[in-house]
Amino acid sequence: MNPERKMNDRQAVNRSRAKLLLLLAVFLLPIVAAYVIHKNPEWMPKSTKNYGVLYKPTINLKSFTMQTVDGKAFDLDKLRGKWSLIYIGAGSCDRACEETLIKARDARWGQGTEAGRINYYYVLDADKFTGDLSKLEKNYPGMIFLHGDEQQRMQLLQQFQVDKNQQPGSDNRLYLVDPAGVLLMHYPYGFRHIGLMEDLKYLLKWSQLG
Repeated sequence: MNPERKMNDRQAVNRSRAKLLLLLAVFLLPIVAAYVIHKNPEWMPKSTKNYGVLYKPTINLKSFTMQTVDGKAFDLDKLRGKWSLIYIGAGSCDRACEETLIKARDARWGQGTEAGRINYYYVLDADKFTGDLSKLEKNYPGMIFLHGDEQQRMQLLQQFQVDKNQQPGSDNRLYLVDPAGVLLMHYPYGFRHIGLMEDLKYLLKWSQLG
């Protein structure tokens, strides 16, 4: 083979290899960045601080079993795959409860075409709930209502506890879980919905998860 032609062929192979490596880098970079931010949410680039309160460290949710109001089983695997806003209810949904649900709904809708990457949930206390479920379903379209017996409910609730003096479901707090089932942040009652909206906007922008 002509030495010059052989050299040209080798250079062509090297150029093709370089292009392939560049394409792989472009494809993998967002995935690597999403993984790093998922593991270290405090590294997420922001022009302002996060509005929610970070769990330090974050909490990997453990297995649980609940049911939807139409009787379907619901577990951790079904929670995974999307970002989740979770409200834990007590008895009836009073004014404070409604305020929190409205903020969750509006912050989700505020993501526009990205809203489909977020689910929102209401964990009912079936033994004590005296509210109008059909009204809640009408006012909060797309919300998923979960319930279970006392043991099932506590198995889930205890994982959300902020500190030993706080009982999930007693203070109208909202919780944020990532698509891998990691509890990232909580929002105490009275939070500004624009703050939640901004947190979601940043998370959806910087993470390819969900």
